[in-house]
Amino acid sequence: ARVLLIPGASPPHKQDQRLAPTADRLAMCRAAAAGDGLFDVSDWEAGRPGPNYTLHTIRHFRQEFGEQTELCWLVGMDSLLELASWYHAAELVEACTIVTAPRPGFEKPTLAMLGGTFSPAQVEKLLRHVVAGPRIDIAGTDIRIRAEAGQSIRYLVPEPVWQYIADHGLYRAG
Repeated sequence: ARVLLIPGASPPHKQDQRLAPTADRLAMCRAAAAGDGLFDVSDWEAGRPGPNYTLHTIRHFRQEFGEQTELCWLVGMDSLLELASWYHAAELVEACTIVTAPRPGFEKPTLAMLGGTFSPAQVEKLLRHVVAGPRIDIAGTDIRIRAEAGQSIRYLVPEPVWQYIADHGLYRAG
């Protein structure tokens, strides 16, 4: 088992956000994963033109790794609450296991909250894979805002990523 970091070239849900160039986000993922055998980085989405949808990525890796491989997609609770708005969301829930990490300010959804888009079996699958753990209040948006404002992001990201952002002047206004 391993965790594959997959930065997207043009994430559909972040079209209104100022992101670092794809090559820099790919380099930051590589810096974060370096030397840790649990993590690997894929440039598959980064090489695709236009917005890419999670379902397309899951289909790609299903072909690459085969039907016998369990594919999990890790999201924060905020994303689970928005999952119904994702491209072919019900099909995505069938294609992989969505694993959800807790986030401060976001409570676990109920059957009623998810039932409009997902079947009862899909809701049960989604809720069964909400992991217990600390609610860590670190979000990428907040990190970008802090960096743009010239505030420290050290200790909010891995040291090699912090160094990369500093060295390349990412997220600075101007």
